[in-house]
Amino acid sequence: FGTREQGNKLTAQYLHQDYQRLVYEVVETLWKGREAHPYINLVNSLSYLPGVSQLFENAKQLFRYTVLVSASSLHLAERIQRDHGIDRVYANELVIKDGKVSGEFNWRIGAGGITKAEVVREVCKELNLRLEQAVFIGDTHNDAEAFKIVGKPIAFNSTKKELEKIRNIMGIDSERLIVVDGNNLEYVLPHLQI
Repeated sequence: FGTREQGNKLTAQYLHQDYQRLVYEVVETLWKGREAHPYINLVNSLSYLPGVSQLFENAKQLFRYTVLVSASSLHLAERIQRDHGIDRVYANELVIKDGKVSGEFNWRIGAGGITKAEVVREVCKELNLRLEQAVFIGDTHNDAEAFKIVGKPIAFNSTKKELEKIRNIMGIDSERLIVVDGNNLEYVLPHLQI
């Protein structure tokens, strides 16, 4: 959109202090009314981490249902869903109307929506699964509540700072946390069995 410099300033100012404000400033102030195609092109051009295909192929064989829960873009989550056969996605939506960014942002996950842990509970209840039967892969402290409730919590490619935050939130439950270093999702595969 040609707003990188302003976006970088807003990110530096709000990312770790007030994420909702950051999203509001970017969506409402910088992007509202702009043609959406640069955003869609960006979503479609993003490359996947190594091993993503293998991860979802194995998950589809091992489990009866796969869900992607992300505080990121619904458009990106839907692309991943199409490319990898994920059963359901939950993510936040930058609203596009008539080919333009509307200035609206639908918080479905995180700051303005439900937590990832609530999604896990809802899906398990709907599928008549016990939480102990669920695997959750995440990377930040925002995933810690979901890590606490599932049978197999896997922290993937997390920084030491994030792992410390995750462990602090999880408390005693952090002993169950499986930590997978590196950015190749194939490293997760040996840990998927329940």
